[in-house]
Amino acid sequence: MVRAIKERTVVGPAGRVVIDHSDLPEGSYRLHLTDAGGLSEEAPLIVAPERAFTGDFDRGDFTIREVVTKIKGGHELRIGGEAVRVRNHVINTFQMAGNFSFNGQLSNNGLSDFMFGRASQYRQGGGEFKYLLGTRWGFFLQDNWRVSARLTLNLGVRWDPYLPYYDREGRVLCFQPGTTQRSQRYPNAPLGFLYGGSNPDPGCPVGGSDSNWWNIAPRVGLAYRLTDDGKTSLRTGIGAYYTPIQTSNMNPFANVAPFAGTFTLSDVAFEDPFGSKGMANPFPANFGPDVPGKDFVFAPINDVRTYFAKDYRIPQLITWSLRLERQFGKNWVGSLAYIGNKGTFQQLTIEQNPAIFSPDATVGNTQQRRVYPTFGPVGRYDAAANSHYHSLQWGLEKALQSRIFDHDE
Repeated sequence: MVRAIKERTVVGPAGRVVIDHSDLPEGSYRLHLTDAGGLSEEAPLIVAPERAFTGDFDRGDFTIREVVTKIKGGHELRIGGEAVRVRNHVINTFQMAGNFSFNGQLSNNGLSDFMFGRASQYRQGGGEFKYLLGTRWGFFLQDNWRVSARLTLNLGVRWDPYLPYYDREGRVLCFQPGTTQRSQRYPNAPLGFLYGGSNPDPGCPVGGSDSNWWNIAPRVGLAYRLTDDGKTSLRTGIGAYYTPIQTSNMNPFANVAPFAGTFTLSDVAFEDPFGSKGMANPFPANFGPDVPGKDFVFAPINDVRTYFAKDYRIPQLITWSLRLERQFGKNWVGSLAYIGNKGTFQQLTIEQNPAIFSPDATVGNTQQRRVYPTFGPVGRYDAAANSHYHSLQWGLEKALQSRIFDHDE
C-alpha cells in the first residue's frame, strides 16, 4: 500500500523523476510514463523494500545418455536413450516491487497524470518462488542400411514422451471458469481455481496438463547414385521431431494465489492503488516464499498469469527435403534442393479474460468489461498454432586444396 506522503518532485534529464518521501511505503516501485505522442519513459520511484531476498536461479539439469552401435553386413544399427533430470529452484523478487503505468488517460500526457496522482494501471505480485523437478525421457532406434553400391537408406524412429515437470511444493494451477467444483486443497479459493501437485484436486493433473505418451517420431532418408561415374546423386528424406518446452513455461504457476498472488488494477489513485478500488491491500499476505495452509484467505480479483490447457501438447515439426547434387571437375559441386516443413501444436498464449470493447469503454471500467469480472487477466498456454515453410535452394561449393611441404635445413 502507498500511504499519504509528503513529496518533492524533480524532473531531471530525459524526464527522470526522483521523489523524496518522508513516509516510505512498503515495497519499491517503478513508474512507466507515456506522453501524448506515445513516447514512453521508465522512471524509478525510490522507496524502501518491504523485505529482502538473496536470489537463487538454480537451473542445474543433468543428463545420462547411452548409445550402442552394431555393424552387421550392410547395416549399421544404433539404439540409445537419454534421461534429463530437470531441476529448477528459483527465489526471485519478481513483481514484488509493484509497477505503476501512466498512459495519459487523464491529461493526454503520462507525466502530467503522474503529477495528478492517477495511474492507468497498477500491478503487484508476491514474487516467484518454485522448486520444479521432472525427468525428460528420449529413446531412438536407427538403421543406416547400405542396400547396394548405389542406394543407402536411413531408417529410424524416436520416442519422446512428455511428462510435465511440476513444483514439488504444489505450486500448480488449473483454471476452470464456470465450474461449481471447489478446491479441496484450498477450500477458500475462488471457484475456477483447482490445484495440481503431488496431492491434486480432482480434475487437475499433477503437472497442470495431461502427459503425452505417444510422441512417436519416425524418419526415413535415402541417398541414390544416379550415374555410374558417381558424380550425380539424389538425396531425399522426411522425419518428425518433438521439441520439449522450457522450464520457464511453468514460472506463472508460482505467480498465482495462494503461493505469490498477482493483482492488476486499472485507473487507480497513486497514493492508495488498492484502496481506491475498494480493496484491502492483499500484501503482505500474498508475499512468498511460504506455501500457505488450506485456510488461506484469498483476496478478490486474482490474476492468472498463465496456465496450461489440460490437453496441451508439446510442439511437433515434420520436415522433408529433396536434393539433386552434381560434381563438376575435381573440386566443384552444384546442388538444387526443395526443403519444407510443417509445425503443429505450436504454443500460443491466449488472453482468456479480455475486457470487451463497448461504446462507453474507459480505462476505469476495464474490470467490469472483462469476460470474468471477478478475475484479473488470465493467460492460457494452448498448443493451437501451426507453421509452414517451403523453399527452393541452390548451392555451389568448391573444395579448397592445400599442400604441406617438408623443409629440411
